[in-house]
Amino acid sequence: QGDRIVAVGATPVRDWEGLVAAIRANAEASVTFDVQRNGAPLSVVVTPRRAEQGQFGVIDVTPAVHIERFGPLSGLRAGVVGAASYTIEQVQLLWGLVTGTEQGRLAGLPGIVKMVSAQAERGVRYLLQSLAWLSIGLFILNLLPVPALDGSRLGFLAVEAVRRRPIDARIEGTVHGVG
Repeated sequence: QGDRIVAVGATPVRDWEGLVAAIRANAEASVTFDVQRNGAPLSVVVTPRRAEQGQFGVIDVTPAVHIERFGPLSGLRAGVVGAASYTIEQVQLLWGLVTGTEQGRLAGLPGIVKMVSAQAERGVRYLLQSLAWLSIGLFILNLLPVPALDGSRLGFLAVEAVRRRPIDARIEGTVHGVG
């Protein structure tokens, strides 16, 4: 705890995302981590294990967490910025899964319960973070143009705005029913 990873192999680590990318790229390969421990440099050889579901490496590290208290207005602003950041992250992840630049898979209800339970065991802060992540993920999925979801309804509203007249309710009902 408290170590700062500054490089993985020859790749400098500037942020958490860079560290995750370097670890993921080195599944089952021994790689040297350059670490700062109490201000002193240290080299450690680490072999990321292959993830249970996927072809990428993982190790058991978590980023340092900084907790800051806010007043009502600054807290509201921080909440909006945090939600926007989570949303952008998840859209990029989903796009990466679709285009094949990200590895992984979406989880169903049993997988979600397992992940949330694991976070709850780590503490309330981790539980709340995973619930926020899940909530934003559901928000994004709900906006996809899939029949019977809000994204589909928004699509129908867009078509109605272009046509300047409503779509037949039976047609819309059939599309949503089939979906």
